[in-house]
Amino acid sequence: MEKLKLNKKILVFCDLDGTALNNAHEFDKETIYMVKRLYEKGHYFIPVTARLTDDAIRQAQTLGLSKYNGIVAANNGAQIYDFKNNKFIKNETLSDNFINEIFKKTFGLTGKYKVNYYSDKTTYVYCEGKDTKLWTDIMKSELKVINNYNDITERINRIAVILKKNASVSDLEEFEKDFDIFIKECDVTSYSKRVHEFCPRDCNKGTVPITVLEHLGINRKDTTIFAFGDNYNDIPMLSMADYGVVMDNATPEIKGYGDFITENNNELGVANFIKKRILMI
Repeated sequence: MEKLKLNKKILVFCDLDGTALNNAHEFDKETIYMVKRLYEKGHYFIPVTARLTDDAIRQAQTLGLSKYNGIVAANNGAQIYDFKNNKFIKNETLSDNFINEIFKKTFGLTGKYKVNYYSDKTTYVYCEGKDTKLWTDIMKSELKVINNYNDITERINRIAVILKKNASVSDLEEFEKDFDIFIKECDVTSYSKRVHEFCPRDCNKGTVPITVLEHLGINRKDTTIFAFGDNYNDIPMLSMADYGVVMDNATPEIKGYGDFITENNNELGVANFIKKRILMI
């Protein structure tokens, strides 16, 4: 096995669902232990997730990051929290006008567009769907059904627009036409023809390492960056890293963005790679 060229400081940026978390949405003990070993060596393990802010912080605490003075990123990088100083390094939200315009464009069109509005702790929806309810339960967050714009009582960090099932190319083209002005204003991640997420401008997983390096005052030339992921929102992070590591459970398209493929998320893929290729123990 070829030894990797590593700089003095190592930063590991890692997706959670489908990556560091197993299919039961839990961290295996070996993963928690490898995170501990990284920090003992003076390195960083930084979760970067699309999960809501409060839950992302809770997941980071499960990994021990509050003890290690670590950092965690939520909502694809719109929120970045520093446990050492107990404050946000970055805390970007969508404007009230933007949210209102999305509401006016989509409310009453549930058969055409399903919309989820995400705050730090709440998912606002037009009607309660099975998948949305499942994820709010997983994240231990609140789910609120709204009937007008004023029912949204918190700042919104991210919006998901979901097209009807089996959306066609023509459905996607109509979406792009309907949302052209919004797409130009935001960072947009498309997971498929059906699922599209809107984040504040310059908020995607690829911007997280840059923000963290600046915050820590670490020279990029003295740092080796690893990124672990399995989905489309991980592509910017995988692309900017020195070494992109993709899970075996990812699709072939996502695997094309990796320098390495590691075992799947149920087989300690993250922990094994850290142990064998980064810590070399």
